[in-house]
Amino acid sequence: MTVIRDRRQEAPNDKYGTDKERFRLRYKAQIKKAIQNHVSESSIQDIGTKGISIPIPKEMTHEPIFHHAGAPDSFRKVFPGNVSFDVGDRINKPPSGSGKGDKGDPSADAEDSEDSFIWVSEEEVLDLLFEGRSLPDMTKLAADHVKIMTSEPSGHTNKGPSHRMDMAITNKKRKEESLVLSKTSERRILANLSEQFNILASHAMPDLDAIDLDGKTKSERFQEIARATSFVAKDIDAQQTYKAQQLCDALMQSVTTLKTNHTSPLPESSAKRLQILENRLADQFKIQQRSNSYQDQHLTYEYDDDVPVPSAKAVMFCLMDISGSMGQEEKNTAKSFFWLMNKFLKARYDEVDIVYISHTTTAKEVDEETFFHSKETGGTIVSTCIEETLSVIKERYSPAEWNIYSAQASDGDNVQQDNPVLIEKLEDLLPLVQAHYYLEVHPASVLTGPSDILGLYEDLQKKYPDKMKVQEDLRSPEDALEAFKKFFPVNGTQEPVSALNAYL
Repeated sequence: MTVIRDRRQEAPNDKYGTDKERFRLRYKAQIKKAIQNHVSESSIQDIGTKGISIPIPKEMTHEPIFHHAGAPDSFRKVFPGNVSFDVGDRINKPPSGSGKGDKGDPSADAEDSEDSFIWVSEEEVLDLLFEGRSLPDMTKLAADHVKIMTSEPSGHTNKGPSHRMDMAITNKKRKEESLVLSKTSERRILANLSEQFNILASHAMPDLDAIDLDGKTKSERFQEIARATSFVAKDIDAQQTYKAQQLCDALMQSVTTLKTNHTSPLPESSAKRLQILENRLADQFKIQQRSNSYQDQHLTYEYDDDVPVPSAKAVMFCLMDISGSMGQEEKNTAKSFFWLMNKFLKARYDEVDIVYISHTTTAKEVDEETFFHSKETGGTIVSTCIEETLSVIKERYSPAEWNIYSAQASDGDNVQQDNPVLIEKLEDLLPLVQAHYYLEVHPASVLTGPSDILGLYEDLQKKYPDKMKVQEDLRSPEDALEAFKKFFPVNGTQEPVSALNAYL
């Protein structure tokens, strides 16, 4: 039977996942390796600004298919008509590629060896770079702020991939329908054949009492059919008990025998009725056969739905020293880290707040454009950026509700008198935040030692190892990338900062 399914209302692409996405998942390791090389060889500003064409070796693109088993290398058999060989003879195999056709053609081999390519867009590059990375210790939940969805089992549907089929429910539906259909079709088939038997027997054996099934129980109906058919079917004994299939066979045998042995024409009304019953019987047998097979209406699949889950409210403070001691090279390194941070937060979190604070001798909150492109400069008092952070937290971000993070970039220069104030402000800040990240940047061409601030921050790191994270001596955007990967490791596993080719 032909089954036509209407797919017009479904997504134009494969409803079990687009071909491109399934291809990307299949060759994820190859793609990650290519992106790793791209990140290592490219400027930090190029990451995520353009896509990558990634070669996939042709041997990796072979699709599994069902096929006949290949012939073995040798046969222990002599075929009919053979006049050249006997049992036990050995036949030399021709060298590979020397047969007919294109297999021995070097140009064909060259064409076969060509790699396939997959294009990974800039968004996918960043997705793979950020995959598995997250802000740590996001423990303060607020269900109505950040939009985070998760897939959860949400019921059943009549369409889906075979691996999501719920066999228990599918079998239950089939058995329930089979039970109803089989009993109904069984009764109708027996009634149909009994009426055919009565029509033929009334003319061929007028003294035989007709089969009367009305108002009788199942066992009485079976006994009545056995009584009547015992006069025609040789293997039926009226005193025995039979199953429905045996009685159905006996009725069919009896009807065939009566038709064969009594060829006199039936009255027109009886002939018409007999023809109607015969036509109806074919449909009734089809229904009976269907009752034992799986139908579309039986197939039941589990499906998942996106549901909101309790989510975290988070804010990231980006603090950057823009004083005169910070040259353009140091600022570029710091901005590279904050650029990655910006992309990371926007890619991984829909509504996480980002607060930008720039400071010289004073600190102020600025917008994203000003933070990355301002030409302002001046002296240095580092504690002002921490003080401004505390002020904004008090005004807008309750630590009881928000997961607070801060990242600070500086060259380590500060007036000596401000260092005690800086430590005091940091001691006030650290209990409020989930983590504070400090990066100390220096020019690549100038050899510099650790600053006084770095020592103070390292002391705080020992006191607050889970909250204070320090990375010193960043001299290039590439170092900023490595610091980012260290601060936000994949699945929480720390990565060595010196490993420029660390796995993404």
